[in-house]
Amino acid sequence: MFILENVFIALVVAVLFFILFTFANILVYTRDFLTGVFLTIIFFDLFLRMPFKAVNRIYGEKEKIIRKLKKSQLSIQEQELIIKNVQSRPKLFFMLYRLGELSYSELMMNLKKWYTKKPFRIRIKVVHMNRKRFEDKYFHDLQKELSTLEST
Repeated sequence: MFILENVFIALVVAVLFFILFTFANILVYTRDFLTGVFLTIIFFDLFLRMPFKAVNRIYGEKEKIIRKLKKSQLSIQEQELIIKNVQSRPKLFFMLYRLGELSYSELMMNLKKWYTKKPFRIRIKVVHMNRKRFEDKYFHDLQKELSTLEST
């Protein structure tokens, strides 16, 4: 049990360092803390969720892919291999992984290109209400409601 706890702690620390260094990598070209946080969240959404959506989309359109393969000039063995991979979600995932479509560095470069084309900044504006003005408005509205209740 002691070893399992240590392994779990090591994994948590590794994940935290992964997140921290990804944020630092993004912060290099954004140079703004809030924008860096926003782009880090976008990056992890793309990195963790989108590969599964891509696999499901390709798997859902496998009949179209098979029809186009039949019309292609590939050999029968190559067609059968591709069809076998497209008909299995795990094989499709590993095929995309081996081709580098699910790459961390490629996704980071694409995010950087996307951001540098149209840079933006995330700003949060905190509005501080004037308490005296708020109280006056509240009492004025309260008096108005009381006067309408008295007249009825």
